[in-house]
Amino acid sequence: MIELGPLKAQMRAVVDHWERLEAELGQTLLLEGGYTRTQLASDLADLESGVIEVVEGVSEQERMAQQRDALKTKLLGRFDQVKDKLTAQFKSTRHAAAVPRKPLPTATAEKFLKPLDDISEIWKTLNADTSILPTLRPMTIARGYTQENFATDLAALKATYAAVGTAARETRQRRAARSTPLAGLAKRITQYRALAKSELEPNEPLYATIP
Repeated sequence: MIELGPLKAQMRAVVDHWERLEAELGQTLLLEGGYTRTQLASDLADLESGVIEVVEGVSEQERMAQQRDALKTKLLGRFDQVKDKLTAQFKSTRHAAAVPRKPLPTATAEKFLKPLDDISEIWKTLNADTSILPTLRPMTIARGYTQENFATDLAALKATYAAVGTAARETRQRRAARSTPLAGLAKRITQYRALAKSELEPNEPLYATIP
């Protein structure tokens, strides 16, 4: 596997050495296929730009993951409050009996979201249940938090799950796009070394500094 850091350092050294060698010889030196020093410098710039894109992608993924985890923590707390309210005021109703098991924080997205969807629907159904005393409907929890508030937070959580997935996918694609030309660039470095050795005498200063 080609390591990116050493490759970038080698490319910079080759571009610099290539420029000095051309100045020493007073001519443009070409590799296989007419590949030039300018092309190598351009490929190096593209490679570094791709690295920046990957770093930015990872940062975005981490930022969205932090938002997701904060919402997960918030909604787990709301889940407990809804369950407690149902126990306190609606213990004997079908609504309280239908409360699902609280999801684990480490559960997959599907397994984490389903109990939250279920308890949101239970809450919504309870609010519309005319057999419940009007004074107890619509049910709210701490600080007047409503089912609509819960649904909004849940929608936001689903959006962050999707955003994390999108960011992860884009980062993988950027890494794949970046890794594709690495072997070709390493090949150019090898070709340059051979070219430089063919153009210089072993006792010349530039020969001793071939990257």
